[in-house]
Amino acid sequence: MAVAARMSKQRMELFYDVISPYSWVAFEILCRYRTQWNLTLELKPFLLGGVMQASGNSPPAKVPAKGPYMLQDLERIRRHAGIPLTPPKDFASTILRKGSLKAQRLLTAASLYAPDAVEALSRAFWRRTWENVSPLVLLNSYLIASPLPLHSLWTLVDPPHLRRAVSLDVPHTTTPALFQDLDITEDASLAHVCKEAGVDEALSAKLLGSIAQQDVKDRLKKVTEEAVERGAFGAPIIFTADGQMFFGSDRFDLIGAHIGNPYLGPFPEASLSSRPKAAKL
Repeated sequence: MAVAARMSKQRMELFYDVISPYSWVAFEILCRYRTQWNLTLELKPFLLGGVMQASGNSPPAKVPAKGPYMLQDLERIRRHAGIPLTPPKDFASTILRKGSLKAQRLLTAASLYAPDAVEALSRAFWRRTWENVSPLVLLNSYLIASPLPLHSLWTLVDPPHLRRAVSLDVPHTTTPALFQDLDITEDASLAHVCKEAGVDEALSAKLLGSIAQQDVKDRLKKVTEEAVERGAFGAPIIFTADGQMFFGSDRFDLIGAHIGNPYLGPFPEASLSSRPKAAKL
């Protein structure tokens, strides 16, 4: 069963909102596991606020005991997984008041009209809100978390601007971010996200012009309702091909066991490379 699972293509759905830092973790880990798990990853942006309301849940930051723990948790994840998670300076305004409605509508528009751009746009939104550390600090996180030697690590570093942090001449389309903590609600901010994601001006204009269209609004509502109907109460939500639901960014051991392909940690290529080679017979 496990051998067959490794050989066959594994379809997974990721329901997420860019306002959620844990969604970013799940997103990056699943992207890294496309090869190891032979994944076909379906990205499904939804509205976390709608899911919370429909399920009767509350954001962690609104629960007094969860807020301080969340800050510690994100720091641990940043160091362990090499994902630059740092809460925005004005957390309440950025996360709780402004929200992500326009951002999720833009991602929904992209899923309808330019699905190949959804991954890069999603990452650009997360970076704009949550990436508040210098590339060198993030590189240090990679060095701590990865068992690979430095010269082998470059093939894993993502996004590419981290390579430039040590003066390597690697082509890229994005500008290194030091302390972003930037808006994702204004039209100018959305245009900047499109540019950072490498979306050309024509497509960017089309996506921005589609945010207020009814088909985009209806699609976002439909995906959100679908997630709730299937049991969602927060983000991220991952569904395997057989419909099993996994909540959160720390269920990858269970997902790997379920699909018959082990989870090797946040850097699968590094883990494989560091394993001792089998002796020749």
